[in-house]
Amino acid sequence: MVRKYQRKAINIFLLAAMLLAALTSSCSGDDKDSIKVDYAALENIRIISEGYYVFPPPVTYDMLDIEVDSSGLLYIADKDKVLRINPEKQQYEEFIIGLGYCRKILVVQDKFFILDQGNEKSILKIYNLKGSILNEIELEYNVVKMQPIDSKGETIALLIIDENQNKKITLLETESREITSLDFTNIISFCTYQKNKLCIVTRGGPYTLEIY
Repeated sequence: MVRKYQRKAINIFLLAAMLLAALTSSCSGDDKDSIKVDYAALENIRIISEGYYVFPPPVTYDMLDIEVDSSGLLYIADKDKVLRINPEKQQYEEFIIGLGYCRKILVVQDKFFILDQGNEKSILKIYNLKGSILNEIELEYNVVKMQPIDSKGETIALLIIDENQNKKITLLETESREITSLDFTNIISFCTYQKNKLCIVTRGGPYTLEIY
């Protein structure tokens, strides 16, 4: 009987030793490739974090809006100017200066849109990416949001606040300067949807999505 219990104890001990050896092997770094991948991911995250930390955007007033072009350059609206930043090279330049109150910016292919907003009217200024002005369009109302309808920036959708404090959407043809008001009320926001379409969020039931 004693011998039987001794054998059972030995078997349990051997099984425990095998399990311990397996656990030790899996945690000891034998799978070198997986450990390298883990450390590489953490290292990359830390480098990106430190990179932005040591090179903060050199704004004077505030970051009122931000855009990025197809090459990865960042554009920051800083009230009276627009900064262009190359994060990889940690370099920046004053892309557009001499503005009144730049609140909104937009990049569409090779066009750069600036909403220079005053107390009574706003001016939509259109530049190329070299900083040369192409067009200026005077707007009557306060613009909350602007977004391109097409890929070339020929039509821009504007979310405005009219004289009665109602939010409306207008479509601006940048070449002809023609403005078309859409028949929507109680608008919360909107975004582009597929090709040349808008998804409009209005109040009602509690919210209603309408495709224009």
